[in-house]
Amino acid sequence: MANRKNEKIGLKRKFVTETMVGDIKKKVENGTLVPGDPLISERELCNEYGISFISVRRALKELEEMGLIEKKWGKGNFVKKLPNHLELVGVMVPNMTNPIFNEYFQEFNLQLAKFNCSAALGDARNNAKNMLNLVDSFISRQIKKIIRFPNILSEEEKIGRLLGKQGIHNVIVNDFWTEQPGLHVKVNEKVGTEQIMAHLWDLGHRKIAFIDYKHEIRKNIFSVYREYLKERNAYQEKYILTEASPIFPAMLEFMLKLKGEVTACLTPYDLFSVYLIEELKNKHGYRIPEDLALTGFGGIREAAKPSISLTTVRHPKEEIVRRAIALLFNTSSDEEASIVIQVKPELLIRRSTIGDKYQENGEGSPVSFETQCLPVSGRDT
Repeated sequence: MANRKNEKIGLKRKFVTETMVGDIKKKVENGTLVPGDPLISERELCNEYGISFISVRRALKELEEMGLIEKKWGKGNFVKKLPNHLELVGVMVPNMTNPIFNEYFQEFNLQLAKFNCSAALGDARNNAKNMLNLVDSFISRQIKKIIRFPNILSEEEKIGRLLGKQGIHNVIVNDFWTEQPGLHVKVNEKVGTEQIMAHLWDLGHRKIAFIDYKHEIRKNIFSVYREYLKERNAYQEKYILTEASPIFPAMLEFMLKLKGEVTACLTPYDLFSVYLIEELKNKHGYRIPEDLALTGFGGIREAAKPSISLTTVRHPKEEIVRRAIALLFNTSSDEEASIVIQVKPELLIRRSTIGDKYQENGEGSPVSFETQCLPVSGRDT
């Protein structure tokens, strides 16, 4: 009996140790922790994983034996600097809770490895102070190259000037709203929006809503939406929501008010449309797309789930990342020229606009702008 009890205790100790080891190992592998980064203190590790000091030290010893960390007496534990990581490249994102930035970061980490580099994550969490703190952190770690996604509009030029003053070379990815000079790689939003609008129009939709939380954020998408409908005498301001707060409850309330009036809705973020599909289907009895066709923008993996099956404009992340890295390594911070590279997106047509006509095939097949779409009966013409 005593042997069984001791065996259970041993298994429990092994489990809690493996949990911490596995988690830290994953953070090192995906770039959340990079060579030279300090781990939090042993006491904080105890609190984070809900384990004892003994278990924490056992896990740290295992990580050290695996060659992932090193202990510096009097300073703490650090991610070990590996010889094949010759350079750190900072990647600043607005918020890693948004899956599209998570997917972009994974792609940067993957492609930077080909250059013997490691991606150092900087998550601003949609906070201006955090943005400045991240720059200070990169400077203290002697990071000289940064990829950054715009975040707080009022701070962008300040961040650009600060990086230039420090001699930090940087490339800006998907800046759709500022006019700051520099090196840019972005998805061509205008082409993507034209693809979506042509698709919805060909399906017979004439009353199409548009939702965003701030007008100036995705102004290119809204501009194409507006002009496309104006040219066809189908533009109506009452179908537009561009100042919504809090965004998710506000856009749900907005769409419910338009029930039976609009037949389709375009949002500039997959997350918005995914939320609307789940809420309208599961809580309000909507049939998608019979009662409302929905489209998104971004192409996050969640949008491809069979329960969502969202028609969306996919960012060609692999190409965007490849071009951003090429700009970063093939130019220098001394050069003053501005370069803007626009990458054509892909329209993925799924169940949220064509219903049962869609055949599930994983990620879906890219659809060109010229693709002829099947009309849906029952729409105003």
